[in-house]
Amino acid sequence: MPNPTQELDSKLCQLLPPSPTKSGLLCGRHKATQFLPVPSIPPQFFAGASPTLRPPLFHYGFPFTHQQLAEAANALDLLVKSAGLLDHHDEDSHQDDTEGSDKEDTEGSDDTEDSDEDDTEGSDDNNESSGLPDIDVPNTLLRIRAYLRDRGFDFPYLRYTCGACRPGPMISILTNYQYKMRFTMVELGELKKVLGRNDEPVWDLDADSKGWTYVSLKGSR
Repeated sequence: MPNPTQELDSKLCQLLPPSPTKSGLLCGRHKATQFLPVPSIPPQFFAGASPTLRPPLFHYGFPFTHQQLAEAANALDLLVKSAGLLDHHDEDSHQDDTEGSDKEDTEGSDDTEDSDEDDTEGSDDNNESSGLPDIDVPNTLLRIRAYLRDRGFDFPYLRYTCGACRPGPMISILTNYQYKMRFTMVELGELKKVLGRNDEPVWDLDADSKGWTYVSLKGSR
C-alpha cells in the first residue's frame, strides 16, 4: 500500500528546480496544482536552499471564501465593508512595505503586487453586483491583526493573497521566504479562533508565481 507521505513527496518533485534532464521554470506547476494545498513542503522550497535559484512563492495559511471571512470578522465586530474607511496609517505602511519587499525579494516583479491591488479593489467595488458579501478584505485583515496584537498576538505577515489551488482569498500568515518566524500553538490557536477555523494551516503556491527564477552571482560578495 503506498505511503501517503512518499506519494506527496513524489508529486511535489514536479515543482523542483530545473535540472539537466528537466527544462523550464514552471516545472510541472499545472500538474502540481491538482494536489495543492499541502500540509508541508520540502526543504528545497525554502529561500536560501540554493545560491543560484529562488523557489516559487508559497503561502502558509488558510484558504477562505469571502463569505467565510465576512462571517468570522462580523462575529467579532471586525468586518470592514467595501465603502468603509480605516485610519490605520501604521498598519497600511507596514503592509505595503511587507508586500512590496515580499514580491520583490521573491520573484522580482512589481506588476504582481499592482495586479493584486487592482483585483482586490475591483472585487470590492463589484461585491454587491456579483453577489459576494460586502467586505473590504485587506482592511478587514488589518482590523483582525490589530485585534490580535492588542491581545499580545502579533502576526506581522498576516495578509490577503490568492493561492493557485482554488478561487477565493487565502489568509497568509507567512511564506517560504519568511519561514524563520515560528508561532506557538497558543498563538496559532488564537488566530484560528478569531478566523473561526478548526483545521490546520496549509501551504499553497501563489496564484501569480512564475516558478523558479535564476539568480546571478555576478557582483555578489
